[in-house]
Amino acid sequence: MEESLRSKRQRELANIWLNSNQFGIILAAPRMGKCRMSLLILNMFPVEANVLIVIPDNKIKKSWEDVKF
Repeated sequence: MEESLRSKRQRELANIWLNSNQFGIILAAPRMGKCRMSLLILNMFPVEANVLIVIPDNKIKKSWEDVKF
């Protein structure tokens, strides 16, 4: 199955972030998949890495919990 344009863009943006010294804010349009991009990035971190995720409300928390790869 071919990867969707949205998935390709998510991977591109995740790689841009990773190649920018792992520092910065992901700024993308609504429904672009910022939660999924964040999880793509986190999956590339070492297992022992300490990560703090701040979520402003339960709706966004649910979107993090529902991400499928």
